[in-house]
This record gives sequence, C-alpha cells and structure tokens, in this order.
Amino acid sequence: MWRRAKGDAGAEAPPLPCYRCQGRQQRERKKENGRAWLSGGGDRPVIGAVAPARLIAPKGRWIRTGIIAAGCGCWAVRHTKGNARFPFRTRYDAVEFKDLADSTKMPGDPAEDDDNLFRPVWETDDPEPPGPPRARKLPPEPDFHHPLLQPLARAQDTVARLEMAVALASPAVAQGLRARLSYREAAGWLAHAHVWIHPHDLALRDQAITNSYGAAFRAGRLAAEIPATAALEPGFESAPSDIMANEALRLARLWRRLSEMSTWRPLADTAAVHETLQSLGCRALPDPEIDDWFAVVDREPGPPLIRAGRAARDWMNRPGLEPHNPGGMFLAACLWCDRKPRRPIALPFWSASEAHHHRRELHTGVRWLAEFLDCAAAAAKIGLDELDLLRRAEEKCRSLSRTARSRLPDTVDTILRRPVVTARGLAETLAISPQAALGLLRQLIEAGIVREATGRGSWRAYVLS
Repeated sequence: MWRRAKGDAGAEAPPLPCYRCQGRQQRERKKENGRAWLSGGGDRPVIGAVAPARLIAPKGRWIRTGIIAAGCGCWAVRHTKGNARFPFRTRYDAVEFKDLADSTKMPGDPAEDDDNLFRPVWETDDPEPPGPPRARKLPPEPDFHHPLLQPLARAQDTVARLEMAVALASPAVAQGLRARLSYREAAGWLAHAHVWIHPHDLALRDQAITNSYGAAFRAGRLAAEIPATAALEPGFESAPSDIMANEALRLARLWRRLSEMSTWRPLADTAAVHETLQSLGCRALPDPEIDDWFAVVDREPGPPLIRAGRAARDWMNRPGLEPHNPGGMFLAACLWCDRKPRRPIALPFWSASEAHHHRRELHTGVRWLAEFLDCAAAAAKIGLDELDLLRRAEEKCRSLSRTARSRLPDTVDTILRRPVVTARGLAETLAISPQAALGLLRQLIEAGIVREATGRGSWRAYVLS
C-alpha cells in the first residue's frame, strides 16, 4: 500500500541501504541538511526481482510497506513506525544474500533457446553408459513335444466343460450330479482295491436300505443286498468287505462335502489335514511329514491339475502308508478345489474305468503324471454323460401332463436330487401319505423316467432309468 506523506507530491524514493550503511550515510547527510535522496549503492546486477518494500522517506515523500532491496545490495525489512532517520532497531531485520551475476553460466548448459527448457529427457544427446550393454534374457521356447502337453490339454478341456455345465445346470440337477458322482468315486476306489460294488448298491447301503454283506452272504441272500452288482456278476465266492464299503461311503460323503460346502478348508493347516484323514478313515502321518508335504506343495509351480497330481504322488510315496490309501488322491482333490470362489464340483478321478487306474500303476515319474491326467479326463467324461442323463430326465418330466395341485414336479425334483428314492422317504419329504408317494412313482415308472432297483416285493427303492 502507498500512502502520501507531507511534503512534495509525486516524488518517488529509491531503495534505502541496510542499517550499517544507513548509519554511515546519515552522518554524511547531516552535513547536507538531511534532505538529499537516498541513493542506491553499487552497479552490480542483483539476481531476482525487487520485492514490494516499505520505503522510509524523508518528510514529503511516498512511503511503501514491505521488504525492500537495499541500495547497498542487501535485503532489509523496514518497520512502519519510527522516525525516517532512526527506525526501531528491535523491529529491524536484514538478511544478506549471495549475489550472482546474470552473466554467470554453469558448464554443460544447453543452448539459450526456449525449446531446450521443454525437451524430453530421452531426446538429449547424452553419451552411452560405459561398458557393454547387458544381454536381454530371452523367454524359453515352448516344448510342443512334452509328454504332458496332450494329456494336460485333454484333462483341462474335459474338466472345464464339466465345471461349466454344472454351473449352468439347475440346482436339482447339479446337486443330483454331485451325489451320483460321489458314489461313483467310492465305487471306483473300491474297484481299484479289488472290491467290486455298484454305485447304486452303495447308495442303498448309505440310506440303510441294505445291511451287512457278510451276514447276507452267510444267510444266502447276498444278491438281495447288492442287487445292481448281482445283476452284473451273478455268482459270489465271497462277500465284499463291510469295512471297505464303510470306508468308501466316508470317501463319498467327504467328496460331496468338498464341492457343496464352500467354507470347509481341509488344507487350512496341519490340524485340519489330521481331522480330514481321520474322517476318511486313513492313517495320518506325523506332523513333520505333513509340514514337509505342505512345503513341497507350495514349491510346485504349474497348472492346478499338475500340482494336484504331484501332490498326490508325493503323499502316496511317503513311508508308512497303505497301498490303497485314498488319502493322497482326496488331498489332491482338496488342493485342486482350494481357491475362491469354490469350484462347483470336486475333481473326479476314481470314476474312470479300472483299466485307466491299472495303467497308471505301471508307470512312474512323468508317465505316471500323464496317466493321472488321463484318469481325470475319463472321470470328467463320465460326469458329463451322467449330467446329460439328468438333463434328459428333467426335460421329459416337464412334458408330463399334470394338474395345478399335482405333486409331480416336487417328486421329480426329489428324484433328481437323490440317487435312490424310497416311497417312505418321498412321503416324508413331500409331507404326503406313502400311498400317494407310490402313486406318483408309478406315474414316473409308466413314463419311463424311473425304475425299481432292488427287485424286492417290499421295501423297494427307485432310481433314474
């Protein structure tokens, strides 16, 4: 801000010197009557512009407030009060700055033009760095003749199609497929252990429709306990092991739980692995062995199917395990499903034919891993066939004539979800009488959708045709 002082109008005062120089000049001005202008000292150019200043001028001059560049080359702060000749020393502050000449230039500066100020760094003509350039690491060439390439492609394609088909299916069809494949997995593991039981017979035993195989064999009625197996093999020299059958049913329950319960983490830690193996009825390894297996699994790179196969092979090669222990393959399925979101179905493996598993047992190393992938692909193909059967049954049931109050759609939904259905179980599910449930089942039998599976006159069970 400018303010007018008493005295000459329109006069303009130059910058004042610093306090030291001002004292010397004041003594000289006393001889000149104190009315001369305060002249600036020195001809050296000063870098930077002069800041707004408060000029302490004699009487009759313009006065400006702020910071000024002194005439002697110093920067000074003047106070608003005080006398023009003697300002307050306590409010006087002087800061000296180093003067640089405008003509001074640093070595290596670009030419003095405006384009150099905005030139990108990569356009400068800097010399190359010393030394030879670092060689770039080329990516490895793909090996199109690797023995795992084709088995992995087939397995991934079939398993991916099965996953997508299950994800797009109706809830009843998806649940029914998981239930049926779980019994197929259990029956496939039993066949690998040289115990042959049909998946339908395992479903009958799981629902307590049939009893002990050993007692039935001694009573001469084993064919009534395993009707589907007896239809394929009429004569039995011995009864299937009840212990192996119960262990297979535990495998079926855990395999189904793996795909239906998204919060279950069987590989969360060592304690979870112990609990899973105990539920499966397998012998658990010591904690150091399980920790070492976890370390091996974490170090294994590659696709999920390859990692699952290597994890199963490493577990099965651990000392102290039985020859037909299902724990290794089940842990491999857990590793394959251990992701977010959870896969719609667990990894099928034992559902493959017995010939595939026998070929796998004859190899080691990479060939064993290739046969493992072939087993997974064959099991996934069986799952796709089972899914097509469920879809055809669902479409066929939609074309059946029914009234508005008919319970036929609910009956079809129950049969799709369960591998084996009884009249009493259907009556309890639909809250109807057993006679009404039998009538609904007869309609589906006449339509060719379901059939009787036990061959009995009473306590019958029904499965999809």
